[in-house]
Amino acid sequence: MIQNNKKWDASTEVRQAWLTSLLGRKTPPKGWAHFTATTLANHGNSVARATAQKHELAAGLAGVTDPDYRAYRALVEKPTTNPDKAVLAMMLAAHEADLSRESWRHPGPQAAYYLFQLEEWGYTLSEVESLITDHAMKDTNGTKDTEGAESAG
Repeated sequence: MIQNNKKWDASTEVRQAWLTSLLGRKTPPKGWAHFTATTLANHGNSVARATAQKHELAAGLAGVTDPDYRAYRALVEKPTTNPDKAVLAMMLAAHEADLSRESWRHPGPQAAYYLFQLEEWGYTLSEVESLITDHAMKDTNGTKDTEGAESAG
């Protein structure tokens, strides 16, 4: 358990660095709007918490160095900011904020949905992150339909 906690901490750093590079690309990834709509529809509480409390995380993922609680607002108000990527940064922050060391121990459909999406965008899951998606594959009879699993549960 201690080993996987350490692996989780390391994978969080790697994942968030990858997200920063994803958001640094010229255009948002394919399917970002569907991901955003699904996040709003199925994980609205996470988004509400993120918009209230995770401005620093969203700004940091968007590449702001030394973000503070005002950084996301400043980012959004800059005329050079791509609003699509600003929205995506907040959606990613909502999911990131809901992940913790508990996520691999008690995998749920939201974490699996998020990690499957990152994988689709080119992220390589770590061993400990794969524990979450492997569990979801068992729960959904070998499919990545975590949305159906979540609404059923």
